[in-house]
Amino acid sequence: MPPGPPSSTTAPGSSTTRRSRRPCPPPGSSHDSGGKGPALDYPNKLQCNNVGPSSSTSKLAPKVDKGGIHVADGDVQTDRAQSRSMPNPGIWFPAKRGGKPTDWLWPTGLI
Repeated sequence: MPPGPPSSTTAPGSSTTRRSRRPCPPPGSSHDSGGKGPALDYPNKLQCNNVGPSSSTSKLAPKVDKGGIHVADGDVQTDRAQSRSMPNPGIWFPAKRGGKPTDWLWPTGLI
């Protein structure tokens, strides 16, 4: 959906007028999965395995390695560095409907 027409808003207690646009959906949004319902199906299935907030993504990797949790959000560089000591967690990216998740091999030193 293209950005909508600019709209004018005035902040309360201010005579300054701001112009804003409706944002376009970002790449990889629910529009890629056929809508909000299908986009949330997989995360909803994982919810029963949720351990709640973590102070660091690096604390989640050992839990994934030991099978305590199924999936954790992580930093690609950190996950790559930990892959020697924890071989079970993989780095993957979800796919669109009908596709399959993919791995991403990133050559060392490219970043």
